[in-house]
Amino acid sequence: MRQPRYDRFKDEKPILRDYLALDRTVLANERTALSYARTALALVVLGVSAIKFLDGWIEAAVGGVFIVTGVLVGAFGLYRFLQVQKRIDQAIVQSGGEKVAERSDPEKPDGS
Repeated sequence: MRQPRYDRFKDEKPILRDYLALDRTVLANERTALSYARTALALVVLGVSAIKFLDGWIEAAVGGVFIVTGVLVGAFGLYRFLQVQKRIDQAIVQSGGEKVAERSDPEKPDGS
């Protein structure tokens, strides 16, 4: 069985650099999800435009393909975002930290 990649670091206490790297990873995941959403929206708009402004059944079929592709790209982007977020949360829990969704604002000591 394969050993987790960072198992040798599990006894070390995280430092500021580790928290900043985690924040960069979370932001990169969100940025990637937004890129998937932007691409999906562009494909759907292209498909609707092809159906609305072009005449003929071939153009309508092509527009339908673009719409279906846009929906699939959006669904895959959401799936990928949730999958990566789950892996990030698992890594945080293994290191003894709080999940990303449960983290409080570091500027406010009382967590509110």
